[in-house]
Amino acid sequence: MKKYTTLFSITSIFVAVPIVCWLIKFHDFDLSSNSEKWADFGSFIGGTISPILAFVSFIAVMVTIKLQKDKNDLEKELIDSQGYCANAVKCLERAYGFLSDNGAATVPVKDRLVWLTTARLILQSKELASAISPKAVSSLAMYESEREYWSHRFYNLIDYTGTKSFSMDKDYFAKASRIPGDEIEERSIKVIYEFALSFDGENDPIDRVSVYSRDELDRFNVGQKGLKEYLELKIIRREERSKQ
Repeated sequence: MKKYTTLFSITSIFVAVPIVCWLIKFHDFDLSSNSEKWADFGSFIGGTISPILAFVSFIAVMVTIKLQKDKNDLEKELIDSQGYCANAVKCLERAYGFLSDNGAATVPVKDRLVWLTTARLILQSKELASAISPKAVSSLAMYESEREYWSHRFYNLIDYTGTKSFSMDKDYFAKASRIPGDEIEERSIKVIYEFALSFDGENDPIDRVSVYSRDELDRFNVGQKGLKEYLELKIIRREERSKQ
């Protein structure tokens, strides 16, 4: 709409120029009753304004074509992004299915090929997600929420902090099967662990949420007495740490 307004303004100026020039030159003359003079005036206006209007019409058509093309390109971009998002999420689902034996295993499947396939699917998911257009806000949000969900699932499956975690056993990685020398590939370990631990990594959206203040606690319901006492202790501890 802004482009059309600008085009209309410019056109008006170009059309007005020859008319204003004519008025300046012949403003002292009365309206003529001679048809030949009116014909001359018509020829003057037609000869000066018609080319301008024709050129402006051409520009308007080109602008319309460009706007329509941009609209079509955007629609295609959004549709493609939906496809990239869906396939990226599907890769994460399959990756988790491989490593967890379709959710039946409580620890990752001890198999070199399974770890490699899982890592490849995670990398493929990242590549597909990188193709999502920045304009496809809904697709980006959908992928981010799904990535967070599956990262959490991987995090729980790996359970790297537990004292009974499979990660405590060197042979789990060094002896992936009964075949001598068959071990879990190092790069697949890195890809899977980095994806799983991204759930507990930096840029956590919850970090942008502020903690409770005393004013907020004052608005608590009577039935939240225990919760209020717990949060008051948290506030006191924060205040004590800030004084140190």
